[in-house]
Amino acid sequence: MNLKNKRKVLKLTQKELAKKNGITTATYALYKQGKREPNIEMLKTLANFLKYSIDELVDRKIG
Repeated sequence: MNLKNKRKVLKLTQKELAKKNGITTATYALYKQGKREPNIEMLKTLANFLKYSIDELVDRKIG
């Protein structure tokens, strides 16, 4: 996931993004570092918030 770039485009801190999506800053950091993976519900939440598809969040290439 490239959460950092999208977060910066939205001009949000890690803390703000985490709070707006119902997760802790620590959980967000683990996602960003690749040490933890969000479940499907959190993927949906983040994708909707960031206006990304789930495929874009997980860097899945189609085609």
